[in-house]
Amino acid sequence: MKPATFESLLGRRPAEDEVLVTPQATRTAGELAARASALRGDRAGASRARVARSDDTEDFLASLLAFDGDARALLCLPQGEPVPVAWNAGLECQLDSLPATTTQTHWVLSTSGTTGTPKLVAHTLESLTSTTKFDMRTGAGMRWGLVYDPARFAGLQLVLQALLGGGVLVVPPQEALASQIAFMAKHGVNSLSATPTLWRKILMTVGSERLPLMQATLGGEIADQPILDAIRHRFPSARVVHIYASTEAGVGFSVKDGQAGFPLRYLEPGHLAGIELRVGEDGRLFIKKAAAARLIWDGASRVASEGGFVDSGDVVRIVGERVMFLGRSSGSINVGGRKVMPETVEGVLLQHPAIAAAKVYAKRSSVMGNLVAADVCLRSDAAVPIDTADLRAELQASCRRRLANWEVPAFVRFVEDIAVTTNGKVRRS
Repeated sequence: MKPATFESLLGRRPAEDEVLVTPQATRTAGELAARASALRGDRAGASRARVARSDDTEDFLASLLAFDGDARALLCLPQGEPVPVAWNAGLECQLDSLPATTTQTHWVLSTSGTTGTPKLVAHTLESLTSTTKFDMRTGAGMRWGLVYDPARFAGLQLVLQALLGGGVLVVPPQEALASQIAFMAKHGVNSLSATPTLWRKILMTVGSERLPLMQATLGGEIADQPILDAIRHRFPSARVVHIYASTEAGVGFSVKDGQAGFPLRYLEPGHLAGIELRVGEDGRLFIKKAAAARLIWDGASRVASEGGFVDSGDVVRIVGERVMFLGRSSGSINVGGRKVMPETVEGVLLQHPAIAAAKVYAKRSSVMGNLVAADVCLRSDAAVPIDTADLRAELQASCRRRLANWEVPAFVRFVEDIAVTTNGKVRRS
C-alpha cells in the first residue's frame, strides 16, 4: 500500500474548510492544495532533495504538501537560517543508507542547538504524526495559535495537529508580543502551545486575558509548578498539558495532572503505549519509540542510538513518586568539579513573586574555574518600587535554603529582558 502523504491526509477535509489564517489572508483546504499543485507543477519531476523555508508560512505549507511523497528528503529550514553545512557536505548521499523498507519522504529538521551543536534529524510523516489526533469532529472547534517557527519540531507538530485534526492554524504577525496576542484573540484562538519562558511573557502581557483558551500546552523547557499554576489561574477553563518531546526523539509523552515532572509509573515497561523510558546511572533520560523511523546526524557523522534508545540529553531525578527534570546535561556549569544545572537554579529564582524571568550561566573565576551568575527580570506590575539590593540578598538567601552552596548565584544582575530563541526558549549560547 502506498504510504499516506501530507496532501492525501489534508484531502480528507472538505475543500471549503478554513484551515489557515495569516495577517495577509485566510485560506481553505482547497486553496492550499491548489497552491501546492501549482508549486509541484513549476518544479516537476521527482527529486532527491527539496528545501521548504518557513519565512512565509503559507509558502512553507504549500512546499510540504507539494513535495512530501515526491522528494527523497525535504529539509525544513527555519526563518532566516542558511542551508546547514551538513546538508551541502553530502547529507543527501547518506539517505541511501536508510532501511530498504523506508519509502516515505524524510522530513529533515535541525535541533535548536541552544546548549550544543545543532544536529539534523530525519523523520517521516508517519513518525511526525504518531501522536496526532485525527478526530475531525472533536478538532473542528480548535483554533491553534502558532508562536513557534513551523520548521522547528514543536511548530511542525502544531501545524500537523491543526491541519490534519480538523482545526484552524492562526499565524500572528511578526510583531511585538502584545500585537500577536491581540491578533490571536481577534481570530478566536482557543488553543495555544508555547515554552514556559514564552508563557511567562504572555501572562505578563496586557490583553492575554482576552484569549478564550480551552487548551494550554507547554513544551521545550522544564514546566515548573509556578508556571503551571499561573496558567491554570489565568485560564481556568483551559486544559493545561505539558508535553515532553525533542527533535531527536519525537513526541515522548504528555502530563495532564497539573504537576511538574512526570509520574514514576511512566518508567514501568508497557505503561506508555509505543514508548519506553529509561533513566541512566548519571540521571540522563533515554527514550525508545516503536514508530521512530529517523536518523540523526551531527555534521556529516551519524549519531547512533544505543539499543534503540535515544539519549534525550535531559537529566532527571526521582523524588518520591515523581520524576523531576533538572536540566540539559550539555548545559551544566562546572563549579570546582561539581555540576550545576542552570534550570534548577532558575526554578528557585522564579518562585519569587517579584521575578518574571531568569537566566543562569557560568562566570569565569580564577579560583573555582566557574561561578554561578544569574540575570533576572522584575515583574512589570509591582505595586511598589523594589529595592534591588535587598531583593538580590533575598534571592541569594532563598537559593541557600533550597540549593547546595556551590549552586547559589554569586552574582545576580537585574536586566530589562532575557533573550530568547525564535522558539521561545531561553537563549543560552
